[in-house]
Amino acid sequence: MNIKELYPWLGVLWEGLEQRIGAGRLPHALLLQGPGGLGKAAFARHLAARLFCEAPEEGRACGRCQGCTLFEAGSHPDHFHVTLEINEKTGKEKTAIGIDQIRELCRQLSLTASEGGHKVGVIHPADLMTTEAANSLLKTLEEPTDNTVLVLVTERPMRLPATVRSRCQVVRFTAPDPATALPWLEAQLGEEAAGAGALLAVADGAPLKALELARNQGLAARRAWLEQLAGLQEGRLDPVAVADEWAKDEALRPLHWFTAWIMDMIRLRLGSGKGLRNRDLGEPLAAMAGRMQPLALERLLEKAWEALRLTTTQVNRQLLVEDVLLSWVREARQSRQES
Repeated sequence: MNIKELYPWLGVLWEGLEQRIGAGRLPHALLLQGPGGLGKAAFARHLAARLFCEAPEEGRACGRCQGCTLFEAGSHPDHFHVTLEINEKTGKEKTAIGIDQIRELCRQLSLTASEGGHKVGVIHPADLMTTEAANSLLKTLEEPTDNTVLVLVTERPMRLPATVRSRCQVVRFTAPDPATALPWLEAQLGEEAAGAGALLAVADGAPLKALELARNQGLAARRAWLEQLAGLQEGRLDPVAVADEWAKDEALRPLHWFTAWIMDMIRLRLGSGKGLRNRDLGEPLAAMAGRMQPLALERLLEKAWEALRLTTTQVNRQLLVEDVLLSWVREARQSRQES
């Protein structure tokens, strides 16, 4: 997506922000918060491009001036982007944004803009800053230099210290109306557009997440993981072997799906099929839920939430997933004995 374009469902949010830019009332710190797959990072990029543009057109970057050219080439000297660094030893992303990264960002933002205009700093995902890193940001939030805009992007705003959140203007991202999201998703899917509605439902209405599911064969993988969970419940599969496979998924998607499935099983076990996130898997989920005691499912949900929290730490992924699946097997066995 080039710097002039914006996802159609973000138009209203952008119009509100553009009015503030035009009136010279843009806050010095913005907190872009909301579920994944809605385009928060793209919105931050669009904002930076607009601030660097020397001749904006209809409230958006022109895409032709020097500011736009530098930004689109990734070489604008007044744009600073902080994210997870790569661990040189493992070749994988680190699990947190450290204090040295934020201190360097603050130092850069304290200097005079090289191009004489705005300086823009983006921190994404902001909730993965260490406590020390977040605290080191406070002075810049409280006493920003002229024409400095700091943009924090997060799916989990409550993981940020209240002292940081309170110093930012919140921009909330929510799932768009299907009437807006579906045409866009169908256009991206082309010949496979017939499945757009189901994909959007599974993705909780997040168009970019739905597109990712389609491109990465996410629905097929999701169904295969659920079948493995059923095999564990029935005692046909080895939890350690399944955990080994699940832990190899870079984003640990099976663990996220496991949490959603347990939530749906609780709804089904309590006799309510409304509000199911995985409506297309309703039949196998109902069968699995029927073999579990309600309290067992509640304990598993707590286990899953704790596991998801630990994924942002240095925990061993294999052992983490093993612990969850072994708990599933134990609870399934206990539920059979109590039925």
